[in-house]
Amino acid sequence: MQDESDNPEECKVCISHYDKAKRRPRTLPCGHTFCSFCISGMIKEAMLACPTCRVQHQATSATQFPISYDMEAIIRKLKILQITSVAAVKQSEGFTQLQEREHNVKLLTSSLRETMSQLDQYEAQLESWKREHDDIIERLQDLEKKNRSALKQLDDERSILLYQRQRGEDNLKRLEKIQGCFTTAASPLETVSALDESETTCNDVEDWLQHCRAIFPDPTTLHTSLQVRDATRRVLDGAVVREEDSSQQEPPDPSSTIMEKVDRIAPVLSHDALMASLDPSCTLVFLELGWAGAGEVVGRGRRVYIRLSPHTELAQNFRLLCTGEKGKSYLHSRILGVWNKGTEFEVIGGGDYERDDGQGGTLLTTGELRPRPEYQRVATAGTVRAMHGVAVARGAQFSISTRDCPNREWHWAFGRVEGGLEVVRAVAGYKRIREVKVLDCGVVLPV
Repeated sequence: MQDESDNPEECKVCISHYDKAKRRPRTLPCGHTFCSFCISGMIKEAMLACPTCRVQHQATSATQFPISYDMEAIIRKLKILQITSVAAVKQSEGFTQLQEREHNVKLLTSSLRETMSQLDQYEAQLESWKREHDDIIERLQDLEKKNRSALKQLDDERSILLYQRQRGEDNLKRLEKIQGCFTTAASPLETVSALDESETTCNDVEDWLQHCRAIFPDPTTLHTSLQVRDATRRVLDGAVVREEDSSQQEPPDPSSTIMEKVDRIAPVLSHDALMASLDPSCTLVFLELGWAGAGEVVGRGRRVYIRLSPHTELAQNFRLLCTGEKGKSYLHSRILGVWNKGTEFEVIGGGDYERDDGQGGTLLTTGELRPRPEYQRVATAGTVRAMHGVAVARGAQFSISTRDCPNREWHWAFGRVEGGLEVVRAVAGYKRIREVKVLDCGVVLPV
């Protein structure tokens, strides 16, 4: 534990800076101060043991302990001193903190405008498809039900789009306002206030950008629309309608822009076209998890879809154990447990296909197993990684994180959950977690 005089602006448990949101400083009766988030996590059975002096305190909530306003005042003064000190540094030594933040705001503004432009284009495409569906409905009554269902999904998608675009416009106004504050800031106090406000706004904008890129477009809506339109056209042309399971279509790369994902999905009207567009080095696999007892499944299995990183040995091993093509498989293996339960580091683990006790799970291939940039990722919810790194004897064991862990990175990560994260979180909350089994697993292929 650090000395109390070291870095007073940091919580001594999580080593994170205090803030005015979830990490406000609170003082225990013993005199030691920690952030609200850590205090909440340390309360067990209505008691809290001070990490510094180990004195026990009765508590059921972090709000029982007073906020240390003196500590917040000290932190604010430290910020003012830092800004004053930076202002004295020669411009040739680099951007000041204010200039760097202003530069970041400009970059975010550009990214926000680009995403909003993508939303405009996507809305125009959705409107075009709506008009096409309306024309089909007028010409073909026997497929009216299916077409109206597809039309409803597009309407729902557009409603979500309009809501998100309004949020984008609000965020743009906030960024423009902050830029004005940077220009008019005339004192260290005003500068600190502008920096505090910009930090909150930038975090909100980054969350919005990430959210838009994650939810748009909805593959199910687009595939349903394409399937119904294609089937209707073939009926009108005298062809036989062939039903397809759009739920098995591989989702597009989440790192693509909204319109890139639309363009990737929209032209795919046949099995051959989908196969031609599929990158064989980037595989979508699934684990179907369910509760088991007395030899019978309790409840219904639910799928977790995982996008594997291309060109990595750990991803190749995971894929082989999902398909079983080497004779070994995750099928019927147990979930081994949940670690760091209730914290931002919470993960569930599994993959011991050999022993089911955490001591097995040998890698099937042991090629270039070395640290690589591809194995290092920001610690976000749904990250899939090797629980024991590249320890060959247990290298096939994996963990899946349930929560975002700000400002941290995971090592030995080789995939991410693209669908079914709620299933992973449900497993983490299940009391008899070792009863959870992999009921099915495999690779998602287009149909």
